[in-house]
Amino acid sequence: MEKKVTLEQEIAELFDENQLIDEDGMVEYSRQDLQLIADVEDLTDKNSIVSGHTINKEIDTLSELFVSWFLYGEGPKSSLSDFLDSGKFKDILSPEQFIAVVNNDAYLPEEALYLLKGVLNFNIHSSKLSYLNNKVFRDNKMAFCLDLDQDEILNRINGQIVEKEQKIKKDRADYRKRNAAELKEYFKKYRQLHQERIRERDRQYRENNVEKIRKYHQKYHQEHREELLAKSARYVAENHEKILQYKKEYRLKNRDKIAQANRLRYYKKKYAAQPTEKLRKFIYYLEHREEFKNRCRLWRENNPERYRELCAGYRQNNVERIKEHKRKYYAAHKEKILAKNKEWRGNNKEKIKESSRRYYQEHREKRREQNRDWVSGNPERRKEQKRRAYENNKEKILEKNALWRRENPDKAKAQQARYREAHASEIKARAKLAKSKIRFRTKTGGKILGLLAGIMNSKV
Repeated sequence: MEKKVTLEQEIAELFDENQLIDEDGMVEYSRQDLQLIADVEDLTDKNSIVSGHTINKEIDTLSELFVSWFLYGEGPKSSLSDFLDSGKFKDILSPEQFIAVVNNDAYLPEEALYLLKGVLNFNIHSSKLSYLNNKVFRDNKMAFCLDLDQDEILNRINGQIVEKEQKIKKDRADYRKRNAAELKEYFKKYRQLHQERIRERDRQYRENNVEKIRKYHQKYHQEHREELLAKSARYVAENHEKILQYKKEYRLKNRDKIAQANRLRYYKKKYAAQPTEKLRKFIYYLEHREEFKNRCRLWRENNPERYRELCAGYRQNNVERIKEHKRKYYAAHKEKILAKNKEWRGNNKEKIKESSRRYYQEHREKRREQNRDWVSGNPERRKEQKRRAYENNKEKILEKNALWRRENPDKAKAQQARYREAHASEIKARAKLAKSKIRFRTKTGGKILGLLAGIMNSKV
């Protein structure tokens, strides 16, 4: 039975029997020599050449990996030196070191494995590559680690990473260009579905990268100054009315903020012309307003009695000033104040009733006088007011009036007499009308109905 030749034996025989010496005394091996290795059973399957996954499955040693690298790698392959010089291992891995790995006499340092993975023309997992490299030392205790230029390897790995990133960016750009319409529609739907999450993420990013964003905008503005100015001018010309409306709404919403900024700018200018200590302190207050507010709030919480005394003293000494301030504030915020008062009245009906009752009892004569003046000055409104009240509370009012008449018969009679005397003509007219209606129903109406009945019977 013929003994099966292993891959390692085949490679060893190949390189022992087919050595050539170049002009510099270096060992050279031709592509034809290395092609003989392909006769080994595990590497001659055509599927290995076509499928990187199949190659990966069939490789069991680092030696087989290097042979496959040479056979299926890119670049000129007239000799091993040309092959190495044309790739990313130029000036790092020599032909002698390559042969030492093929003979299972040497293995690579760890930092060279990433570089090797990037130059292979087929895929292999990093863990398997590391396993094959470690296996060399486990199988051959005499194997040594190749002494390669580590700095150069790291530089080329960095170049490899940059090249890979550039390729990924180019592929993405090409993909976005080919599928622009589909991506636009997809991102539009995505933003609609995740609008709140995107806003929150953007807000957090802006808060955490204020300085970075400021520098980016500053740099971008400097690089595209003319373009941005032209774009801004076009937008202003095309959206003049829209901009005016936006500014108007912004001023209404941020009236206090704008007033604060204007006040600060005014006093800074004034302080520059007249640098007094009072102005300096006031400007400092405007620049640190929130800090002062917090400090004052804490003081008020810790000194409530003293705060009430100060407020009472200020109101006593500044009555007209406070009135004027309130009048201006009410004029500027009338709609807001009325809406707020209406909402409060709707939520505190019982409280308002109790307060009104108590105030009426304490100021009874004053309120009666006010009511009489209002009724005399608004007769039509008072009449409409009473009509609505009667319609809304008709049963209650009738029951109340009947009870009063039963309890006060003399007053009721006197009231009726006064009413009859004041409205005699109206009462007489109503009585006459009522009498006519009764007569029609009893006498005249009966005769007319009898005549109609006779006419109907005669026709029959």
